[in-house]
Amino acid sequence: MIRVLVVEDSPTVREFLLQILGSDPAIEVVGTAETGEEALEAVARTKPDVITMDVHMPKMNGFDATRQIMETHPTPIIIVSGTTDFTDTSKAFRAIEVGALALLQRPN
Repeated sequence: MIRVLVVEDSPTVREFLLQILGSDPAIEVVGTAETGEEALEAVARTKPDVITMDVHMPKMNGFDATRQIMETHPTPIIIVSGTTDFTDTSKAFRAIEVGALALLQRPN
């Protein structure tokens, strides 16, 4: 069983990701967080195997949250965003620089 923490500030997108991940019997969503700060707390509490991370969130963005998680509770992180310009390679490099495994576009 793969334990996943979903970090997403949009309720609609969060529910969409929960439905997609929940449809796979090999995946268990162990928690959700709406902000980077909540993500830091949830990682310590739930100890997920992998984290999906939004980029644009209030208070602390996904890049900063990823960096802090990697410093305190190293966990594989996949940044999932619908607003990332994938022709801008600097964002992909920044995601890798802060410790993310990949930067993926959110499914339509």
